[in-house]
Amino acid sequence: EKYMYPVKSNLKKFKNLQNKEMSPERRLRKTKEYLLKIGKEVDYILSIKSRHFDRKLLEKHLWTYVGNYLDRPGPTMKSLYRQLVSVEQQENKKKHKSSSSSSSSSSSSSSSRRKSHNGHDHHHHRKR
Repeated sequence: EKYMYPVKSNLKKFKNLQNKEMSPERRLRKTKEYLLKIGKEVDYILSIKSRHFDRKLLEKHLWTYVGNYLDRPGPTMKSLYRQLVSVEQQENKKKHKSSSSSSSSSSSSSSSRRKSHNGHDHHHHRKR
């Protein structure tokens, strides 16, 4: 429980979402936001404590604590968190790909000389 102290405010906010009047979209957004913060704190605790404790057992205890606090099953909360992280990572990859492809400029020049990333000219040869 003492390990979860830094995330207690997010646990309270998450739990209080059910009592607040808000649009379903806002409720969903806040639920995701708080669950990501809670889960990242669990991951952080695991990263610093796993050399002193059995990682799987500690993880189980931490998620059980989260679940008990929120009146929900700990394994379900962990699973939802993992799904959110997966979706977040996929969205970040898409953003990264779209930003890198939109930032690359296409040259209308017929020259075979192009600027590299660091601004130096490079001659590109085709293999025959």
